[in-house]
Amino acid sequence: MAIDLYSLCPGGRGKKIKFCCPDHVKDLEQIDAFLEGEQFAAGLAFVENLEKSRPDCACLTEAKCLFQRMIGLWEQAYETAVAFAAREPKNVVAHTELAISAALLDKPQEAVSALIDAIENVEGDQFPVAIVQAMLTVGVSFYENGRLYPAIAVAKQLQAFAPQDQASNEFLYRCLGAETVPLMLKEQVFDLEAPADFEKKVEYDEAARLIARGCWKKGRAILESLLPLGESWPNLFRNLGILVLWFAEEEVGRAYIERYLASPNVDAEDAIDMETFQFLRAVPTWDDVETTVKRTYTLTDFDAAFEKILSSRILLANPRLRAAVAHLEVPPKATFNLLTGPLSEKTENLTLAEVPTQFAFAFLFGKQTDREARIETYALPSETARVEAALTEILGALPPLESEEPQDTTVLWTTNESTPRFQFRDGAPISQATVEALFDEHLNVFADNWFEHPYKILGGVSPKETLAAENGSRRVEALVRVVGSTFTPEFADRVMSVLRTKAGLSAPEPIVPPASFASKEETLAFFRRVPLWRWGRLTVDAFRTDALVELLQIANLVAPRDVKEKFARETLTRPSGEMEYEARAIAYSILVDAAVLAQDSDKALELIAEATEYAASVGQPDAQWNVLEFMTRFHRQEYDKLRDLAQHVFTEHQDDRQAVQTLQEFFARLNSAAQMQAQAEAAYRRQAQAQGGAASASPFGGAPSPFDAPQAPAQEEKSSGLWTPGSDSGSSNGGSRLIIPD
Repeated sequence: MAIDLYSLCPGGRGKKIKFCCPDHVKDLEQIDAFLEGEQFAAGLAFVENLEKSRPDCACLTEAKCLFQRMIGLWEQAYETAVAFAAREPKNVVAHTELAISAALLDKPQEAVSALIDAIENVEGDQFPVAIVQAMLTVGVSFYENGRLYPAIAVAKQLQAFAPQDQASNEFLYRCLGAETVPLMLKEQVFDLEAPADFEKKVEYDEAARLIARGCWKKGRAILESLLPLGESWPNLFRNLGILVLWFAEEEVGRAYIERYLASPNVDAEDAIDMETFQFLRAVPTWDDVETTVKRTYTLTDFDAAFEKILSSRILLANPRLRAAVAHLEVPPKATFNLLTGPLSEKTENLTLAEVPTQFAFAFLFGKQTDREARIETYALPSETARVEAALTEILGALPPLESEEPQDTTVLWTTNESTPRFQFRDGAPISQATVEALFDEHLNVFADNWFEHPYKILGGVSPKETLAAENGSRRVEALVRVVGSTFTPEFADRVMSVLRTKAGLSAPEPIVPPASFASKEETLAFFRRVPLWRWGRLTVDAFRTDALVELLQIANLVAPRDVKEKFARETLTRPSGEMEYEARAIAYSILVDAAVLAQDSDKALELIAEATEYAASVGQPDAQWNVLEFMTRFHRQEYDKLRDLAQHVFTEHQDDRQAVQTLQEFFARLNSAAQMQAQAEAAYRRQAQAQGGAASASPFGGAPSPFDAPQAPAQEEKSSGLWTPGSDSGSSNGGSRLIIPD
């Protein structure tokens, strides 16, 4: 491809090719040809040969860095970039190459330092593509290496520079859209201006302006010069700590925040927030981590062992797990959940002592040509004694241990202890009230253990011991909130309430707005002073409808589910004439999603019917609600009603591109899934026939067409997401129902 002489030179010196390196056009075209042909090694050799006569050519050095990275020579690329940046300290591309190379080698501080050097060397307001690419690389590196807070900072800065860039927006959503990332890490922000009475307000506000532009080093230098005034405005320490954390300087940032927490002028609620923030960022983690261990035991008499296993009351067949590992070169003959005891015959008035839980998995393998029959168990190290006791009980004696191997799967002590894994007989009529009572009993046991457990973030002591120390209540409350953040909103408040009761702590007070506001703007100003993670405590029933609608729209974009639902419910209590259709539609959509997530399809359909009626009353199309009804009835397997709904959308709303496209994409996915299932079932049958077994029972289950005859709804199950070796932890068809709140 011909080079445009009036495009910028890729070397980063800010000149167009015609005025920078016009004699090298043919060489640049050849480099482009190597890149397009993915001939990276040949391209590197070509560039290195040219460098012999032009060692200081920036465009050749940039190409060399790129070729070295493309063939995996990351250390060499880093060394090239270091020399490049040292040789040309004002060259934006030199610094972006160093930032990318350092990020790929997980050198976080050097990566972000080089990135900011690149930004601060940009002249004008147009940021080169090289900076966007470098920011994306650095941000993704931070995210994948567990440095969530600096990753979020880079993602937000990147979005400000390139709001239309798809990759930038996808990365921002990856950081902010995941419920697994605590809200406080997403929304803990830098103060953009100082209070009016701050002595050096002009200097601080200038630093904030520079920081917002990405000039973090220049802004940091100003803030550090203001440190002597920190006692008069402690947020200076907090803001500097936040900024330093963006540089991945964890110890320095933590020290600044500790200075903030030590100030007597800090509000108690703000101090708890920052203590929680410190805990959430703890590296590598705020809690003890256990790693799943695979232990392999040799079975000298497989037939005898298999007979005992099948008759055991503490081994429960898990065919779903077997289906999940069917792709292995030698799949197990059977897979089981190991239980703490036999399944209870009772269905009411159950206690924890009467309900077994699953604590390990077992894979059973027959004898192979080069290997004896064996049983593999997967459990946490703390469960080893229980596993061995169970095998001894089942087999009469503990089989010889062949090997013991740690696995990649890890789990926090808190997560493992707080997650119930109740198991009931398949089809047992266990009421929701019974499950709730068992869960509450389990939470009380967990609270007792939690209170005595030594946590690393508490200095290796327990919450009980911490309460006796200075600021102990603040630190334990922060820990309670961190533990709560590991649960879904439906259970977080219950868990935190039990832990606070155990520790003798009071629940945070509701946040009540003034009795009235003079204007919508005054209402919004009040709520914008409330950090987003406190919105769950807001009382929303006493303020203006126009402000409620505005806040609903904000909450819908950034707030957790429980907060969105609170605003949505309040919105639907207001007269429909006080708001635009779109606002009420948002509220209905939020509550329909909540009902679907709670597997309450009756409530979802009730809300959809209300929304459809409301749309008709105000002359709005009902396509959005038709699509939601279609999806809900599909999950209910009410296939007889789907054809009419789809036909209605395709004929009455053919101009509604979003509705039509949603259904078209749904049918495409459905067809693809059906094809994949057919292929998997065929592979399963071939494997069964090759092993000489029957192929009549497929582990995959049927997935009927939505226009086939209706079938009975399948029992849905929840999974804990804990240390399962490549499968979900439920079981079916002769197994148990696994009731796990999270």
